[in-house]
Amino acid sequence: MAEDNFIDAKKNLQDAEVLVQAGAPDWLRPGLIAHQVQYFLATGNLPEAEAILRQSGVTPDGRITHATDEIYLAFLRIKLTRGKEADLREGAELAGRILTLAESGQRNKTTILASMLGALFHERLGDTRSASMWLEHALVLAEPEGYVRLFVDEGMEIVALLKRLTPTDYIRTLLAAFPAVERSVVRPRPVDGIIEPLSEREVEVLRLLAQGMKYAEIAEYLFVSMNTVRFHVKSIYGKLNVDKRVKAVERARELKLIE
Repeated sequence: MAEDNFIDAKKNLQDAEVLVQAGAPDWLRPGLIAHQVQYFLATGNLPEAEAILRQSGVTPDGRITHATDEIYLAFLRIKLTRGKEADLREGAELAGRILTLAESGQRNKTTILASMLGALFHERLGDTRSASMWLEHALVLAEPEGYVRLFVDEGMEIVALLKRLTPTDYIRTLLAAFPAVERSVVRPRPVDGIIEPLSEREVEVLRLLAQGMKYAEIAEYLFVSMNTVRFHVKSIYGKLNVDKRVKAVERARELKLIE
């Protein structure tokens, strides 16, 4: 079912592109490109996402306007996915430019998204204080509008940042909206070979791996990014002291973590 949803999403994007090429308004094109980039990033296809973005004709150092907001947010997502220090620093700087111009133009949704993505850049660069400040800025603007999906769409990285902030009713609402947020951990089993307990989310990923689901399917099922799935799988392998899916599933069943 998950794979079918990805296929449907791709078909919808292809249909939209046909409409644009057939003479639909130009203002539709930036949104189409941005959604194509998000689709390919979600399915782990960074090269295709980069190729789509190049076709926009927009460059990272160009002029940011209401018409190009979505394209520049897509640049941020590309740089986050690349994840190298240079990309993270450039992304943090670009997020600042987007934020300043979007705020001056009272483009609230763009301001919120730039603030959230900026928080992720600063978090990955190890500047937790700045990451919290950027996320708090997003929350101040988002709460009156009741935005929830915007935060959930950014995946589990946002959860860690939200948990670090002073809890409010709005933050609790956001955390509750994430599927199976790690509210508890699995107790360690008295079996040799397990390094540390698996979290509730890691056990959930293990169950899906045992069902034969691909990373892209797990990402869609759990409503997270492919990078988040890879992060969980790497952690699972380390805790179970294995290096392959089959061995992880076998070990998990041996420990009675899954059936």
